[in-house]
Amino acid sequence: MWCCGVSVVLFIAVIPYPIHGLIGGSDLLHRIHDTVGSIQYVPLWAVPVFVFAVKRKSEFLDVALLAAIAVFATGVWSHTLVASASWMQLATMLPLVTVMKKPRFNFSIAMFPAAIVGWATTFLFSSDLNSSQVLADPQNSHALRFHYSGMAAAYVAMALCATLATVSKRDRLSAGLIAGSFIATGLLNLSYANYESALTTGWGYAFLASGTVALFGLRR
Repeated sequence: MWCCGVSVVLFIAVIPYPIHGLIGGSDLLHRIHDTVGSIQYVPLWAVPVFVFAVKRKSEFLDVALLAAIAVFATGVWSHTLVASASWMQLATMLPLVTVMKKPRFNFSIAMFPAAIVGWATTFLFSSDLNSSQVLADPQNSHALRFHYSGMAAAYVAMALCATLATVSKRDRLSAGLIAGSFIATGLLNLSYANYESALTTGWGYAFLASGTVALFGLRR
């Protein structure tokens, strides 16, 4: 019940943002932030926690826990831990720690490129995004909505989750959520290339390609 409750509440709270970013509205300048910046909340946290409640496979909690750690760490990094409630996801995971199991080692060559792309993006762009969050004008609408730190958290979460899927045995759905996150991030960055915080075209294709390789790897 706990898993269903917290996942549904977060899903309801967050899903309007990517929908708004996709269909457009009065705040079109936030499109890239509302979509990519929701990766760590929806496919990498709310969905895995809900699936765990149904399938009772703890490997889904591994993904959700890493996403929650990414949000928490980025909140500390960008000095927005309290203001953005970046601690909340990790706090909701604490009651679930006792049912988590140690991951079983299994190297996935198909997921390895995604892990490389994820960490490269984290090191090259997340620091700048967090700096933008810290140094932005207080009236900057992106900073007020924690968009910079949210984007940084998305990249950190994807790097952590792809690394986990590279070195441990994953349920196909669990790995599919991670691969799908990379594909979506690539497509969104390519579609919204002219928006603030969007990655360059090359990195957009890198996310798309690595996610596609990981997804096709599930067929083996």
